[in-house]
Amino acid sequence: MHIASRYRYLYFLFVISGFAGLIYESIWSHYLKLFLGHAAYSQALVLAIFMGGMAAGAWIAGRILSRNINLLFAYALVELLIGIAGIIFHNIFLAVLDISFNMVIPVLPDPAMVMCYKWLAGAILILPQSVLLGATFPLMTNGLLRMHPGLPGRSIALLYFGNSIGAAIGVLVSGFYLIAKTGIPGTILTAGIINISIAIAVYIIARGQVLNIPVSIHGHREVKNIPYLILAASFLTGTASFIYELVWIRMLSMVLGASTHAFELMLSAFITGLAFGGLWIHRRIDRLNDPVQFGGYVQIFMALLAVSTLLLYNQTFELMGYLINALGKTDAGYLLFNLGSHFIALIIMLPATFLAGMTLPLFTLILIKHGYGEKSISHIYVSNMFGAITGVIFTIFAGFTIFGLKGSLLLGGIIDLLLGFVLLLYSSPAQRRLVFTVSSTLALFLLLAIYSGLDPKRMASGVFRTGKTIQSGDTTVPFHQDGRTATVSVIRYPNSYQALLTNGKVDASVYMNKKQRIEISYDEVTQVLLGAIPVAIKPDARFVANIGMGSGVTSDIVLTWPSVERLDTVEIESEVVNAAQYFRPNNERVFTDPRSFIHIEDAKTFFSVNKQKYDVIISEPSNPWVSGVSSLYTQEFYQQIGHSLAHDGYLVQWLHLSEMNFELFLSVMKAVSLYFEDFGIYATNGLDLVIVARKHGMVEEPDQSVFDVADMDNKLSSVNIDNISDIQIRYIANRKLIEPLLSNGQLIANSDYFPLLDLYAPKARFKKESVKNFISLRASSIPVLQYLMNLKYTKSADVNANGHYVISKLAVRAHGMYEQITQRDYKDSLYMENDAVNIQYLLVVADHCTEPHITRYWVDALFVLIEAALPYLSTKEMEAVINRITPACDGSLTGEQQNWLELVSALNARDPDAIILNSRKLLDKSGTISIDKHRFLVLSELLGLAMEDRKNEFKETYLKYLPYLTGDDGSVPFAVRILHDHALIKNQD
Repeated sequence: MHIASRYRYLYFLFVISGFAGLIYESIWSHYLKLFLGHAAYSQALVLAIFMGGMAAGAWIAGRILSRNINLLFAYALVELLIGIAGIIFHNIFLAVLDISFNMVIPVLPDPAMVMCYKWLAGAILILPQSVLLGATFPLMTNGLLRMHPGLPGRSIALLYFGNSIGAAIGVLVSGFYLIAKTGIPGTILTAGIINISIAIAVYIIARGQVLNIPVSIHGHREVKNIPYLILAASFLTGTASFIYELVWIRMLSMVLGASTHAFELMLSAFITGLAFGGLWIHRRIDRLNDPVQFGGYVQIFMALLAVSTLLLYNQTFELMGYLINALGKTDAGYLLFNLGSHFIALIIMLPATFLAGMTLPLFTLILIKHGYGEKSISHIYVSNMFGAITGVIFTIFAGFTIFGLKGSLLLGGIIDLLLGFVLLLYSSPAQRRLVFTVSSTLALFLLLAIYSGLDPKRMASGVFRTGKTIQSGDTTVPFHQDGRTATVSVIRYPNSYQALLTNGKVDASVYMNKKQRIEISYDEVTQVLLGAIPVAIKPDARFVANIGMGSGVTSDIVLTWPSVERLDTVEIESEVVNAAQYFRPNNERVFTDPRSFIHIEDAKTFFSVNKQKYDVIISEPSNPWVSGVSSLYTQEFYQQIGHSLAHDGYLVQWLHLSEMNFELFLSVMKAVSLYFEDFGIYATNGLDLVIVARKHGMVEEPDQSVFDVADMDNKLSSVNIDNISDIQIRYIANRKLIEPLLSNGQLIANSDYFPLLDLYAPKARFKKESVKNFISLRASSIPVLQYLMNLKYTKSADVNANGHYVISKLAVRAHGMYEQITQRDYKDSLYMENDAVNIQYLLVVADHCTEPHITRYWVDALFVLIEAALPYLSTKEMEAVINRITPACDGSLTGEQQNWLELVSALNARDPDAIILNSRKLLDKSGTISIDKHRFLVLSELLGLAMEDRKNEFKETYLKYLPYLTGDDGSVPFAVRILHDHALIKNQD
């Protein structure tokens, strides 16, 4: 094979090597966030160890470059070892995880030791492969330089571009495709196979070639001190670049959203800039008259461009707002949303990273031309990687918390600026030009620093969800702080509505000064019931833990309960705790009650270290589309949390219905079902669920005694929960009801290693998908819940209709209709005027034995009554309604009208034969009825057939009428789906 062809093949293989290398970095972040507890920590550790290991590998490679060995053979061996390590990584990780959480962490004496151990163990896990990956660039680069030594600068720059562009593609393919298809273990296995394939190909290409002669590249003789200057420059520019990267990622998280996919898009944008910087300079680098001077100007412009992103940042909110508002909420729209998000990241990152991509080839060439030899490549690489590590560690542990985002970015700019001045001074340009450059640059830098800023109202807008680019002018931001893992804000509106946000997403909200009880946020009802429902179900609870501080309201509710002896609130971000101070006095007990303990720790580590067995563990983390949060909704987490519960203990899990689809919802419920014997599901409002799961035994019903404690009663009353009926009416499902859906063989439980929520929840968020119709089960006019769950009726008269729960309003409406029909009570009507008209019409027909002139009018009035009253009235109440509207005279109703009345009576009495008979009679005459009535009749017949266990007829009816059951979106009502799956399970049995 001709040497030029070998060169091209090897270059292509090196691009693929970069592709696989960034798969490792991406996947290690997924693995280590399971171990460290937060994506920000895992990303920081992976970056630090990845860069440190690569630096060590490059240094080791540099030590062997002068030996008479075939460098490409050495490269092939390294790729082989990387591949083998990738193939066995998953099993090693599982063993380390098991040993750590079950044997080591539980015996460590304090949290500091736990943190040190976790970071050390995480480093050891990825360090060997990182060292090997670091050796690849010097080995391949020098190997190819020995084949083509004429233009070293061009070769180095081109290789840097190829490896980097492969990496930029690799992180996207990994995050958006491979994990979805093969899971995390399959993705890292794929990378391992790629590396082994590269090793074999390189060995075949390099076999038999004499490539072991070190290259002597002619240039200037070695100048005293130039190696130290350039190595220091490589270190400092690496430090500044990674300060930029972490600051930009945090800034853009509030524009693109803090999902894993958003992080991958940002990482790809950063690497893309580096790659094209290398590509641009590869044709020019060997012709530079003074590369040191050129490098100085590169550093200066890099500093100015990096700091100027503070000016561009506000415009990115406008771009994202345009995307959210303009794009259709479809799969195609989501693709365009991600492309647009990548474009926004490129706008911020590309200008400065384009210049940063020139620095390594440039500094390497300077050393080579000054006689530093082949070790130039490895030593520049080592110093740059150590600089990157310094930038990562500084930014995570000091920069964000001490300097904030703007201060950290300015500090990175100052490093690059001073470095540029030093390089210019060393290259000795004309004195006048040097003075002008320094003074003008400093002036421009200061102007950028003074007149640029980060607007907290924009950063708290949540533009990636709402399309709104800034909080309204009448809001205030009393708290805004950059923490280690997130930027936390508190916004306050003139009407006393106040919200806590992390990275621009609302995580809790409260009306601080209620003037009337209708001033309730959706979050408040959920926060209160998360604390109240578990103690209502288990009044003797003594030890409680709450995952997620939020506003602190849930923890405060728990502390109103006298039997609670200890409450541990576990929060990973300390700034959330500081922000919660702004919600006092609504959460006063959290900070003043001696039973309250706040722990800044991730949940998995806390429960591994803590030996306490809890009666109740409440989990209210952020939305699972946030990077790292989905690991608190996995089967592995539920298995671990079960070890910290008492034998009869309860897990109380918050889950949202918006920004979710039914498959994702079921994946969480299946994960819960694997380790909990029973669970009940309560809808706190139209958007949120509280899942109450019990390890052993059945979930108990909430007890009225929860209202006997004055403080608890006052808290519940403040959100219009006045009696036990207000809690009971929110009960919508149990394990028995949805078990057939969970038994579907194609349904996968959300897992740490196949993270369905992490992968698909961001898409559900963008498409505004929702499972809010799940609550419609409670409102179904066909008594599916009553049949499948033996659901007890709530006293409609006791339910408070105020608040955000539509079922409560409908129940009050049903009770009002009952009162009007049975008692002719028209006072304080809570139902619509049309209801009164329909009822009056039915009563006139019943009282005067008058045959309705038009059959449809009477049926329409009856159907309105069925839909409104049947789901909420007791059997006895509904029987009274039916008796009251039945005409006293025989023959007043037509045959069709009589069938409708008999069907209602049969549904109320749970008489399957009569349900089937009357449904079929009416379906035979269904040519003139509306689609709603048609669907009602089909569902009635299906219910009767299910009650009779007539499987074959059920299937025939279902298939026959499926077009009538299917909605515009192609789905069938939940009630139909659940009935169908129950029948299917019975048939399989």
